[in-house]
Amino acid sequence: MGFLIALAVILLLMLLRISISVRSDGDLSLKLGIGILRFTVFPKKEKNIKLSDYKADKFRRRKEKLDEKNAKKKAKKQKKSSDNAVSEAESTCDKDEGEKRDILGLADTVLELVSVFLARFGRHLHINVRRLVIIIGSEDAATTAVVYGAVCGTVQCIVELFGSCFHTKFSKNAEVDVIPDFTSTKTSAAVDITFSLRLWQIFDMLIRTGAAYLKKLLSKEI
Repeated sequence: MGFLIALAVILLLMLLRISISVRSDGDLSLKLGIGILRFTVFPKKEKNIKLSDYKADKFRRRKEKLDEKNAKKKAKKQKKSSDNAVSEAESTCDKDEGEKRDILGLADTVLELVSVFLARFGRHLHINVRRLVIIIGSEDAATTAVVYGAVCGTVQCIVELFGSCFHTKFSKNAEVDVIPDFTSTKTSAAVDITFSLRLWQIFDMLIRTGAAYLKKLLSKEI
């Protein structure tokens, strides 16, 4: 019975949807969603100032701790600098050999792992677009017009990429637009996009990427 309950709990956890909401309308904010729970990642909530923390005794003790902490950091930094100097002297002889690493082989491995990860990522990632509005402004009208044309092409490519590679949904009243503002000297953006996938899908991507790495590693050893 206990095993079945544990199994049911694990299955429920694996089905949890993890989401990241990106919002910007002058100020950027990032929110992490785990199931029905929501946490603000950025900006961090400011701590309330307590007047009691600035009493003479508390202030003195905090200053002493801070001075002690800074002294330890300084000593640690000096020791690290000394160790680095010794290490650099010892590694001079091996420098030529270290430069002979197989950079192309490493790049090939990284590229293969990234392709496996993105292939699975594309299958699992869900994108909900509610707003993507970019207002183009600059010092002069000619620059605004040029930048406006370039950004229009970029946004179109991004929207097509989202639609072809991921599970993309545009909300009923979604706004996607690029607007030239010849009266403004600055470019601004209003964004409201949520990226989400389930917990088991994250493990799927990690496991398959790890398996591809092991396969690549074993093929080199054989």
